[in-house]
Amino acid sequence: MTEINTILNQFRQNIFDPAKDSANKLPDAQGNYLVCLKKGSHFHFAAIHLLPRFVCFDDFAVIYTGIASKSLRNRDYKSHFRDNAGRSTLRKSIGVLFGYQQIPRDKNPASTKTKFNSVDEARLTDWMKTNLLMFYCVNPDCKEDEIKLINHFKPPLNLQNKLNDENSEYRKLLKQLRAEK
Repeated sequence: MTEINTILNQFRQNIFDPAKDSANKLPDAQGNYLVCLKKGSHFHFAAIHLLPRFVCFDDFAVIYTGIASKSLRNRDYKSHFRDNAGRSTLRKSIGVLFGYQQIPRDKNPASTKTKFNSVDEARLTDWMKTNLLMFYCVNPDCKEDEIKLINHFKPPLNLQNKLNDENSEYRKLLKQLRAEK
C-alpha cells in the first residue's frame, strides 16, 4: 500500500487533458486516477435536483476516482474519453445526468449492458473532453489504494466502495437514474 501523500504527489506530476493530450501520454501500466472538473466548468444537471459536495485536489473538484488494473492508457483514455458508456461507469453516470436514454449495448437480448445512441455518445465525449481533466499515477497497489482515495475525496460519481456518507443522497439518485432503462 502506498501512502496517500505519495499518490497525491504523483498525481501532481501527471495530468492528462483529453482535449489536448494524446493517449500516448498515458502509461500502458496499472494505476490510479482522479477525474476532476476543469476550472470554470459546472457540474449541474437537470436530472438530479441536488448539487454534490466536492473535495478538491489542487483546486480541481474531484468527481470520480478509479483504477486501471492493466493499462491507464486503455482504461482511461479509450474507455472514458473515447469509447461508449457500455464500457465506462463514469460515462454512463454523466450520460444519465444529462438525461440521455440508455439503449442495449449488445445484440444479445439477454444482456443488461447499456450505452447511449451515437449522437448522445458524441455529445458526451465532447462535454467530457471540454470539461474534465485526469490526474494519474502508475501504482501496483492500485486496488488497495482506491479505497483510500475514495475516502479522501468522497467523489459523487463513485457508486462502489463508498465508505462514507458524503454525497450519499446524490449517489442514491444517480443509482436510480442508472437503473432506468
